[in-house]
Amino acid sequence: MHKFIVSGLLLLTLSSCSKSVQKAFDSKGIADLGITEEVMKDRILLKSESLKPEIPVSLQYLGCGGFYFGYRGEGFLIDPFFSNQKFLTLPFKKIKPKTDDIKEGISDIPEDVAINAIFISHSHYDHLFDTPYLSANEYTSAKIYGSRSTKTILKPVVNNTLIHDISCGVVTYDQQSVSEKQWIKVSDNLRVLPIKSNHAPHVRFLFPIKMYKGVAKKPIKDYNSPVAASMATKWKEGETYSFLVDVLEEGNTIYRIFLQSSASAYPGGFVPDVLLKEKPVDLTILGGASFHNIKKQEYPRKIINHLGAEEILICHWEDFFKGYQKAPKRFVRLTNFKKLMKRLDSYGTKFQFTNVKCQISIEHGT
Repeated sequence: MHKFIVSGLLLLTLSSCSKSVQKAFDSKGIADLGITEEVMKDRILLKSESLKPEIPVSLQYLGCGGFYFGYRGEGFLIDPFFSNQKFLTLPFKKIKPKTDDIKEGISDIPEDVAINAIFISHSHYDHLFDTPYLSANEYTSAKIYGSRSTKTILKPVVNNTLIHDISCGVVTYDQQSVSEKQWIKVSDNLRVLPIKSNHAPHVRFLFPIKMYKGVAKKPIKDYNSPVAASMATKWKEGETYSFLVDVLEEGNTIYRIFLQSSASAYPGGFVPDVLLKEKPVDLTILGGASFHNIKKQEYPRKIINHLGAEEILICHWEDFFKGYQKAPKRFVRLTNFKKLMKRLDSYGTKFQFTNVKCQISIEHGT
């Protein structure tokens, strides 16, 4: 009975309307932060005008926790997901990939860029669900890096030679040294370091509630092809990772990006001090959803102070229970983004909200 009551309250709360970006922007106090609104092809971008680009890497937000990184003709994806699902159907009905949305989602990724890898931060459906289709149809030679749960779920539907379980070599914050073998080389100019992180509770009532938690110990029943239907509840979180991305020239790091798509409590996802002493982070990308459910610390102050990056991008902000191609975008429900904006402003950081399908071209020396 207890679980039934909690589930009912959760469904009732999350099925309520998500807050429009326009209303949040118009609400009292937001205009004072110096944030401007820009609408491009019916997609919303909130940005600080003082945010300046630094290097020639192609960085594109794909939605949820998804990103494309490209540099000198080669690149990789992190958490590509486009098959948004209606929330009220998730606990009761099997879901399938939406191939039209997937094709739209990757349509701006340059065809002449070789996608060498796909990194998965954790195995929830809104991070992993579309990777099997992409692996079978679009990026057939891309290696897939993720947790043991990721490998377990993908094993029946993806070429197993492409799946790499990174759980044994993942970096933790308290490490005094980091081996070169722990870095994953994507190309001569790109490398990625997975860092053990965690995932904020999705909601809090009298206690925190995290959905689809646990480890996938066996493949999902009847999930036997990249377009097969499955229950979202079977896509267990597994381990959660943050990623450190290095852009290299002649073996030297010229730019460093940190990506944590899911809010995480200290010390989860924090970069080891030894790495920051070698090269500070230039750009920090943080997930906005459920940021307020990190208790006993004011997220994301601690990780921003730790990384020291002046430029902050906020991802995983849009309501992914609405259609991927539906416009205008709305904020994900149960997260007060006005509060997040004010927090970020109080830190004195330059920040912007990534907008879906808007490519950020960063040029050296500007």
